[in-house]
Amino acid sequence: MEEMGKKIIKHCGGLPLAVKVLGGLLAAQHTLSEWKKVYEDIGSHLAGRTSFSDGNRNSVHHVLSLSFEELPILLKHCFLYLAHFPEDCPIDVEKLSYCWAAEGILNPKNYESESIRDVADVYIEELVKRNMVMSERDGRTSRFETCQLHDMMREMCLLKAKEENFLNIVGGTSTSNSKSPYKSRRLAVHWPGAKFNVEGEMKNPSLRSQLDDIRFILYQATVDEGIRSLWSQVSRREVAL
Repeated sequence: MEEMGKKIIKHCGGLPLAVKVLGGLLAAQHTLSEWKKVYEDIGSHLAGRTSFSDGNRNSVHHVLSLSFEELPILLKHCFLYLAHFPEDCPIDVEKLSYCWAAEGILNPKNYESESIRDVADVYIEELVKRNMVMSERDGRTSRFETCQLHDMMREMCLLKAKEENFLNIVGGTSTSNSKSPYKSRRLAVHWPGAKFNVEGEMKNPSLRSQLDDIRFILYQATVDEGIRSLWSQVSRREVAL
């Protein structure tokens, strides 16, 4: 049970309030099978696939949501932007910083005397302090070189991105997909380990209609020859690979 308890605490992503809530939940469970069920439920309850009792589910969701709701608006956008990236994907902070700047997420006043990269490090540091992002400064550069979201925090990030119409995701196992009825000005293409069939996907009327309003695409997939047809559809948009 001790080992299972450690797994459950790790699944909290280091959030003190979430640890406290789950500690109270585990105190009421007395067998290993009950603890295992809690562990399995934690990873899925935010997506609505299974649930605890209403009170416990709402408590954990409230704790994670509170972390987000208390962020300043710029940090909210910085955090939501991380939903662009696939699960378990180390995010290059330098690349991320220029994506933030291109989108106007970083406050231009902040880098009148500092580089975009320096400002991004400040934002990442604040998210790390709030236990919302995992990252450590590199001993050689003293910068955050990569960052990542814990699985549970990423689920919350995806849900918030969907709720706020911040982003739509095509492919992968994310909660958003090309059939979503909601339009967003950002599109992420996740097709790990396989080629993205651009020609086939472009026949999807839902996806084609989304491209009318898209201003930014993050593309992470094996590129095939059909990619030119996607570029022709988004020639005026910003595209990051």
